[in-house]
Amino acid sequence: YYVLVSDSVMVSILIIAYYFYVKEKYLLFVLLSSLAILTKEPALFLLFPLGLAALFRKDWKKMIVVGSVLVIPVCWHLYLSYRFPNWRPGRLTDFILPFEGLISYMESIWSQLAAGSNVKELARLLSRFPLVVLFFLGVFLPFTGKLKKGWEFRISFLLVLFMVGTAGYYHFWSVYENVSRMFTLSIPILLLLMNEDKTIRKQEYILVTILILFLFLIKVLFISKQMNYQVGF
Repeated sequence: YYVLVSDSVMVSILIIAYYFYVKEKYLLFVLLSSLAILTKEPALFLLFPLGLAALFRKDWKKMIVVGSVLVIPVCWHLYLSYRFPNWRPGRLTDFILPFEGLISYMESIWSQLAAGSNVKELARLLSRFPLVVLFFLGVFLPFTGKLKKGWEFRISFLLVLFMVGTAGYYHFWSVYENVSRMFTLSIPILLLLMNEDKTIRKQEYILVTILILFLFLIKVLFISKQMNYQVGF
């Protein structure tokens, strides 16, 4: 099935928000960061380390500014709780399953190899394997270079990978699009980290990312079925 997701929108808004943070235009930063969180919660993976950095540097103004980005999302959550009193985030455990997705994915490959019949299904399964490689390269990457440089972005990068590592098989790792989009935020964070520390070991991560992008374009252009569409009403 095809799912319209908001990861790219969230990342775009977050990048613009960070620009205003650097330029010390804090009102725009707070508004855009709040919008990014409302668009998709993983925006906190960049904002939280920024707050930590401000705390360790004892920059109280920036700490208050970063903390302020939670006001609008919290108010929105309170409104939803009031408007829908029976709503509870009861399915959270369906999405936080440490390594369940990765393990189940590798088991599915092994089962398909053992069956040795459906080549098309095996190819479909293996299309996600570069994402496994990218995940483990990403786990290694923040611990390279000069660790004291850009440490807030290292934490941010690891939080993104934590999200990938705890993603379940049914909702994420079973579908290429669902798991691949989870890496979206890692790219701008990596660029920010590279700006702070030129010595990090990033070549492998970048090359695998480019390979995945190339394979995705091949899939879109030559493999995936064209969806029906109409112009106008």
